[in-house]
Amino acid sequence: MTELAHSSPSPRATVLAAAIAATSIWGLAPAMTTLAVAEVDALTAGLVHSVIAVVCGVGMAQRA
Repeated sequence: MTELAHSSPSPRATVLAAAIAATSIWGLAPAMTTLAVAEVDALTAGLVHSVIAVVCGVGMAQRA
């Protein structure tokens, strides 16, 4: 195989992808919370939001 097939993404592309993902998630959080509160009570929406954040944080910490 060629060397290109075995190369990993450049650090710049990785940082850019992470920045785009973080900005998108951060920007969508208020809209998603508004939709969630329309369907369930605010406490449940907050708890689900927190649990998802912890699961994502633990997953990222384990990869590091």
